[in-house]
Amino acid sequence: AAVALALVILLPGGQADAEVDPEITHAVTAHHREMPSEIAGSRDRVREYLQRSVSFAVEAPLPESDQVRLLGARLTQVRGEPAVVYQYLVGSQRISVLQASSRRVSKRSRPRRAVKPIRRQRTVRTLHHHQGYAVVTYETRGITHAVVSAMPEAELMRLVPASHQGR
Repeated sequence: AAVALALVILLPGGQADAEVDPEITHAVTAHHREMPSEIAGSRDRVREYLQRSVSFAVEAPLPESDQVRLLGARLTQVRGEPAVVYQYLVGSQRISVLQASSRRVSKRSRPRRAVKPIRRQRTVRTLHHHQGYAVVTYETRGITHAVVSAMPEAELMRLVPASHQGR
């Protein structure tokens, strides 16, 4: 037990598998399995298709550029609630981004909103490692995002803005 405790202390960014959030686990599994997209096309087309099935405002999380291309998305479930997995190509690297509502279900099974940060414009990014992948998590406008890739962590962190401006 003392050895396990020392490992947790020495590796502050990592989490033991039993403690990993379902959003991280699901995002990594979806990325690893390379499930095909249900919808492809423009950001608008993808948003219109997905919005009918989820309870939060759907918006492709990464801006497209010459290097960042949205391949498509698919519906999934996290914590029994509808969620979305977007698939991107950044250069030659695949990236998956899970979006799920930040609502948490209490013991009484009543939905409640997650605690909102005082300064809404700042986004807290957290780097995790799970099953050989880097995962960056952050929350904006009541949506939890989990960005997964095998790319170097510094590159992955650069894709996720430190300050997220609402569109």
